Amino acid sequence: MEQPADCNGIIEKVSDGEEKRMTFSAMVKQHNLAMKHGFYLEALLIDYAMIEDRLTAFLWTCGAVNKADGKGGLGNKANKKSLMQFYTAYTKNTNPPKMSNISAKIDTCQALLCFGESDYTGTDRYLNALHTGLRSLDIRALKDTLTCVQKWKNYRNEVIHSLMGKRIDSLYAQLAENAECGLAYARVIDKASQRLKRQKTIRLSAKLSLKKF
Repeated sequence: MEQPADCNGIIEKVSDGEEKRMTFSAMVKQHNLAMKHGFYLEALLIDYAMIEDRLTAFLWTCGAVNKADGKGGLGNKANKKSLMQFYTAYTKNTNPPKMSNISAKIDTCQALLCFGESDYTGTDRYLNALHTGLRSLDIRALKDTLTCVQKWKNYRNEVIHSLMGKRIDSLYAQLAENAECGLAYARVIDKASQRLKRQKTIRLSAKLSLKKF
C-alpha cells in the first residue's frame, strides 16, 4: 500500500475578499446539495467549518484577534488587558483563550457580548467603540444563538469522534435537523459580523489593521 501524500498546506488559501466570498457561496450550495440528497454528514462538516470561520470573523471585527484567521492570540497591546478581563469574568478562567479552539472562540464572543450588555461609561477609545458597536446588535438573540452553537458543537463532536460506536437508527434520528441548524447558526453570526465590520472604528481605535489579506 502506498503511503499517503503529505497534505499539510497542500490546499491553497484564499488571497482576497472576492475569493473568500466565492468559497463561502460554493460551500452554501454544496451544503444545500448535500441536504437534498441526504448526505447529512457532509453537511455537518460544512456547517462546522462555516461556524468556526464566522466566529473568527466576529472576533476580528471586534478587534479581539489580530489576524483574519484568528492566529496571533487575543488582541494586541492596546486592548489585550481589557479583553482578558472580559474573558475571565465570563469563564472564570485566568489563562488566555486558545483561539485555535472553537469553544474558546464561542466563550470569547459571549464575553464580548456581556460587555455589550453592560452600562459602560468609561473614556477608553477602543472600549467606547466596541461597546457602541455591540449595542447596535440584538445581543440577547446572538447570545442565545451562541449557546445553541455550543450544544450543537457537542453533538457534532459526538457524531464525528464516536461515529462507529453509534446505533445507526439513533445516529440518523437528529442528523438532518442538526445539519440544517448548523448553517442557520453560521448565518446569524455572519449577519452580526457584517454589521460590525461596517463600523471600522472598532479596530482602528485599537490600532489594528483593517487589511484581512
